[in-house]
Amino acid sequence: MFEDVITRQTKLCGRILRALASGSKSVSEIAAALRVDKGGNISDALEQLAESGMVARDGGANPATGAAAFLVNDSPEARPVAFDFGGRKPAACRIVDAKRTDAEIPFPATLPPHSFLLVEFA
Repeated sequence: MFEDVITRQTKLCGRILRALASGSKSVSEIAAALRVDKGGNISDALEQLAESGMVARDGGANPATGAAAFLVNDSPEARPVAFDFGGRKPAACRIVDAKRTDAEIPFPATLPPHSFLLVEFA
């Protein structure tokens, strides 16, 4: 599924998604986590991920106050959702999983294997 959507820089995009699995990060934080320079390749990969809908740009300077959060489970097992949204309540959730659905769902307690969850806030 991933390589059907991400056609360039698949390894870097995968590394970025794994870095984001623990929560929202700035470009600088992602670059530091991956031990790469900010800009260039990482900016291109983030743009491709954003265009694909796999990540959402956070309009706020603080990940706890942005308009959306993106969670990923790249494990072959279901994982509990463990993310602090700073007390905010999700307005909408969309999940992409092995069934290739893009269905709006209630906020889940677990993420299915190999799935992506976009959480939007009011």
